[in-house]
Amino acid sequence: YIIVPLKQINEPYLLRDHYLTALQKIRRRLGDELFNKIHLLIVDAFDENSLAKHKLWVHALLNNYYDPMYNHKLNLREEYIIYRGNFDSCFDYLSNLKSSYLPRLAFAKQMSWHCLAAC
Repeated sequence: YIIVPLKQINEPYLLRDHYLTALQKIRRRLGDELFNKIHLLIVDAFDENSLAKHKLWVHALLNNYYDPMYNHKLNLREEYIIYRGNFDSCFDYLSNLKSSYLPRLAFAKQMSWHCLAAC
C-alpha cells in the first residue's frame, strides 16, 4: 500500500492526501481519538519518508478498523462456515471430505473465501 504507489508517483503528497481523504470517510467509525492518532501517523510517515512510520499507521488501521469489521461481517455469515482452523488444517479438512460431502465441497470451493477466512 505504500512502497509500490510511492515508486509510481512523483509527488508523494498526492498519495498522502488520497489516504487522508479515505481516512476521513471512516472517521465516524474510528472515533475522534483513533482518527487523530492515525491521521498524525500518516502525516508523520510522509513528512519523514519513513517506512517504519508507514507500518505504524497501516498496523493501527488494520487492527482497529479492518480486522474488527472483517470479523463482524464473518460472524454474520456464520451459517456458511463449515470448518474453522489454520490454513493447513482447513486444507486437510477439505481434502479429506467423504464423497457424501461433495456438494458441500463444491459450495465451499465456490465460497472458498468463507472457508479460508475462518481459518
